[in-house]
Amino acid sequence: MYLRNIVFTRRKKRNGSIPKDKVIAFKDNNQANFSHENLILITRAENAEQCRDTDGYIAMQLAGRDKQLAEKIKKNKPLMELKRLQLKLNKEIKQHEKNG
Repeated sequence: MYLRNIVFTRRKKRNGSIPKDKVIAFKDNNQANFSHENLILITRAENAEQCRDTDGYIAMQLAGRDKQLAEKIKKNKPLMELKRLQLKLNKEIKQHEKNG
């Protein structure tokens, strides 16, 4: 959390406040790379979408709140891929229904 606070402080000094509807993200998805060039602003919706495709999110969808089970599920790559595809298909179905 300490490094995150440093990043926010540096960004605020350099570019001003972060808009309420935006969050800082890592361009290369490397959360250890705090270089200014690697930090981008994205909407909260974009951030949520990116989080939905992580192994941790997919495993927790299958395991509920059981973190130990989620860790075991992460090792089962075919199961992870099937769940990922199911979530993407459900999203496409919802969008299709919404758009008519």
